[in-house]
Amino acid sequence: VYGKGKTLLVGTMLGHGMRHHESSDLTGFFRKVLDLAGKQQTAKVSNACLRVRMHSGEGGDYLWIANYRKDGPISAVVELPGREITGVEARKGEAGTVKNGKLHITVPARDVTVVKAELK
Repeated sequence: VYGKGKTLLVGTMLGHGMRHHESSDLTGFFRKVLDLAGKQQTAKVSNACLRVRMHSGEGGDYLWIANYRKDGPISAVVELPGREITGVEARKGEAGTVKNGKLHITVPARDVTVVKAELK
């Protein structure tokens, strides 16, 4: 409907900038974009050096956890706000362990771990 929407035009390479100049200011920008869109962050990770993506479809819910760093494995806790992880099955890499609805995982350097997640 004309005049009722919101638009935010960003003319830059945000992903590249975040990867090379990561700061809480840029992370805060992404939080504001989610708020503007009325959306909640799908996945949160306790170590900002890891990137988590969730893909859901007919085949289930999958978490892709990527470690782009060269200097060794990174351990972290992954949580899905508003949902509880009840189990995981490794599809690539080690599955990690589930405790209190969160995934505790270690991802090797310059690698990705993929797990099929059981969610509540």
